[in-house]
Amino acid sequence: MIDLKNSILAAAVLFGVAACVHADDAKPKKEIKKGQMIEATIAGVDTVKSSITVKVKDETQNYSVGKDCKIMIKGKEDATLNDLKTDTRIALLLSDDKKTVMAIKVAGNKETPKPNKEAKKGEFIEATVKSVDTAKSTITITAKDKDQTLEVGKDAKIMLKGKDGGSLADIKPEMRVALMLSPDKKSVLGIKAGAKNETKKPTKEAAGHGELKSVDAAKNTVVISTGKKGNVVDQTFAISKNAQIVVAGNKNAAIADLKPGTQVAFMLSDDKKSITSIKSAEKKMK
Repeated sequence: MIDLKNSILAAAVLFGVAACVHADDAKPKKEIKKGQMIEATIAGVDTVKSSITVKVKDETQNYSVGKDCKIMIKGKEDATLNDLKTDTRIALLLSDDKKTVMAIKVAGNKETPKPNKEAKKGEFIEATVKSVDTAKSTITITAKDKDQTLEVGKDAKIMLKGKDGGSLADIKPEMRVALMLSPDKKSVLGIKAGAKNETKKPTKEAAGHGELKSVDAAKNTVVISTGKKGNVVDQTFAISKNAQIVVAGNKNAAIADLKPGTQVAFMLSDDKKSITSIKSAEKKMK
């Protein structure tokens, strides 16, 4: 009889779990011989009620843990419910009625599930920084002409000009950035900013030229006449804080150096509301 019990115990171990059998039991239980084995992830453990909650294929299930249940962790068979941790992958041997756990084996490194593709890849986007709130740990960006505010994860990796170790305070408005988002697209897992090869080239839609009609240095705005003959429109634009202003070849010019009546070429931000660079001709139009 003891040989029969040992055979059943060995068979159970080969399937990934140790059967709960004592040498002084009169007969091996049917649950051990015919029970169902499942793989799952621990969602919770209640040592008082002697129960375990697991996730199986996106479904949560709760089982009572048998009094004589054998728990195996890393090859050792003397573990207890207290040793089981949330999010751990396990194999369970259930009783015939599938309500009680007869044996538990914690998965080893080779059995640890691989992260799903969505969590691994997230989403990668390029955008222009509109504002940063270091107190709330958020960043507001403009991407495809739409503004969006995102939370920056506590462990988000921030790379500035190709160097790691940056902080959210290093990210400034008007910067071009590449963001790695979480699968739910609500938080930022990583930010890369400042590298030359990551700077987005202005599109044709973001470029323009026309006659400079007026300049308001106090409000940091300009009015430019744009459009073809017969369809000329005066437009007011804000000059970005870090905009490059070139006047008569001087690349360090200020907004006050811009003169009404001159032809200008300019580049716009993604939202087409502010000028990121402007170049003025040397001579006024006649």
